[in-house]
Amino acid sequence: MDRSLAVVLGVAALFSCACGSADGAANTSGSGGSGGASSTGSGTTSVSGGPFTITAYLSPEIATVGIVEWSVDMPIDSAYLEFGRDPAAFEFRVPIEDPSLANQRTLMLGMKEAQVYSARIVADAGGNAIESPVFTLETGVLPNALPRITVNDQDPARLFGGFTVTCNGFQNAAHAGIGRPSSNATYAFIFDADGDMVWAYDTTNTIAHSCTTARFSYDGKYVWLGNFSNVDTDGALMRVTLDGLDSRTYDLPARHHHFAVLPDNSILFHEQANGGGFDPEGGEGEDLIKRLDPETGEATLLYDEDTDFAEQIAESGAHTNYLSYVPHLQAISFSMRHTNTIALMKYPEMELMAVFGGPDNVNTFGISWTAQHGHHFFDDHVLIFNNNNGASSAVLDFQYDLGTSSAVAGPTYDSGLSSPAFGEVQHLSNGNMVVTYSIAGIFHEVSTAGELLREVTCSDPLAYAERQKSLYGPPPPFGD
Repeated sequence: MDRSLAVVLGVAALFSCACGSADGAANTSGSGGSGGASSTGSGTTSVSGGPFTITAYLSPEIATVGIVEWSVDMPIDSAYLEFGRDPAAFEFRVPIEDPSLANQRTLMLGMKEAQVYSARIVADAGGNAIESPVFTLETGVLPNALPRITVNDQDPARLFGGFTVTCNGFQNAAHAGIGRPSSNATYAFIFDADGDMVWAYDTTNTIAHSCTTARFSYDGKYVWLGNFSNVDTDGALMRVTLDGLDSRTYDLPARHHHFAVLPDNSILFHEQANGGGFDPEGGEGEDLIKRLDPETGEATLLYDEDTDFAEQIAESGAHTNYLSYVPHLQAISFSMRHTNTIALMKYPEMELMAVFGGPDNVNTFGISWTAQHGHHFFDDHVLIFNNNNGASSAVLDFQYDLGTSSAVAGPTYDSGLSSPAFGEVQHLSNGNMVVTYSIAGIFHEVSTAGELLREVTCSDPLAYAERQKSLYGPPPPFGD
């Protein structure tokens, strides 16, 4: 089948009308939406003629992304696109954001390479369910230079599933501190619950060639990429549409390591106050936390770390390496590696709420570790990836109480693996956690009891990574 297949379904198509249904829902069980006239039971009328016009084709940039352009010649109240490899049991359902638009464009995301997918559109028009005929699309093949993924399951029935979003640009970083920079091809990529690649964007010749963070935008329409720029002046962010057809770059010379997505679609990032690099007088110095407006490109200063941490930063520098937004606390957190500190701040007021780790004179809870990176605040716990200066890297779990400034250590997950830099831990909605040993290129999914359920090995070193249940809608920590 031609991989750039276009399927046009015109007004001669047939459709099913579920008239008289109490909730207006379509009867789709096992029918596969063949488009032929059919009966769906009592109160249902089958008619000829079709309101749908659909063109479907593959993105010329990403061979596993389908683009569906469609319209309906009648007003509709809601609609969704569903697709999968079995037309009798679709794997994915995509709600249509604004059904009032005359011309729609919907992406098919999460598809595997070299597979035939069936799809259809189901809509509600004044309480009547209408559905398009089923159309098919065969995906192409992603670049051979992508990292190889190996999956080793211990207990697959208990896994979270979903998709892992990451990139392998660390190997091209100028000042990685581990190994030497390489000229290898680098990618931002996504693999699914089976370990199969479903999306890839070539970052080799872009400002994100040393990509260390890849995150979905809050509205789910873009992938944001950030380069390493460790103590350097080449910091930048890049925003790429999920079909790979459009991108925008943001020159932020002193920005480095990481960034976070905010609920207004803006981006939270940090940059060295000294402009990037080592200052002979003050070392790395403090970092500034800023907010980027993606539409205007304007970066607004929110906070200078010297406001609350000047004494500690003067001794060691900050080396901020991780940022997160904490929805349930309406707060942000940031990790300063050189002071062994994680700060929690009210957002947008940027008022210090608590300090985890660090020197005794700032440590709110009296807990400590060495050279942390990723962390995850949830409910009344915080999970912390303790890099431990290149020794065995463990995930620490602390139950904390902001009101009493108390914390109790919970179980530690220590697999014996090490990641001297980066590293991330993410709590999942089913209770599991996923641990990213970045430099080792290994992921662990672990149960609440600390049991290893899955190990995923990547052939390349990685940086940060995020697991999300779906490729549609808000990413973590906003979505499942």
